[in-house]
Amino acid sequence: MFVIAAGAVLLRPWQWGEGGGAGDTPGAHGTTPPVSAPATPPTDDPGLIANLAFQGVAAGECLSTHRLPGGTWSTPFPEEVPCGSAEARLKVLAALPGTSAKGCPDGVGRGSWVHAAPMAETTLCLERQYREGECFPVKGTDGDPQLRAEDLLGSWPCDGAPAGAQGYDGALRITAVHPGPVPDGGCRRGTDDQAVYRQLEVNGGTVLCTTRV
Repeated sequence: MFVIAAGAVLLRPWQWGEGGGAGDTPGAHGTTPPVSAPATPPTDDPGLIANLAFQGVAAGECLSTHRLPGGTWSTPFPEEVPCGSAEARLKVLAALPGTSAKGCPDGVGRGSWVHAAPMAETTLCLERQYREGECFPVKGTDGDPQLRAEDLLGSWPCDGAPAGAQGYDGALRITAVHPGPVPDGGCRRGTDDQAVYRQLEVNGGTVLCTTRV
């Protein structure tokens, strides 16, 4: 999504290497000093790659990156994917200059990612993209599992805890995603469904039906 543009070099007509007499070509014996090519930024520099990645992200784009237990991120810099992809975990609501998240929308399911590199300070305002079948971590009892807002920005395997997940003892699976309120009992999938459900309001009004894995 970003392009490294090399600087252009303007060549005058007498610099094209055409033959000519000493009177119409500058320099001794009608020669011209060679023109040096502009330096190309080292694309294997991790710091440069991160700076370009953060500065190349725009509002409306989606990332496969997500939060990990403990507050870190799954990749060192934003990795963009199509928003319709199953790998799209976060949507960028805004890309702000500086390191303040005060301009980001708040609420459950939303957060920010601050890149504080000198001359490349960027804050991404993010919103989790939830899908049926995904899981996120909890701890506590089935009836009242404890959730942390930052964990709702993560992606959690439903069949076990990833590395670094100390302090968690289970997960909630998303069984349905609704654009608005769900009536009592609306998460059940039939009259014989005896699972314990918990409704979570995220992203400013979306309701998740979840059950303990």
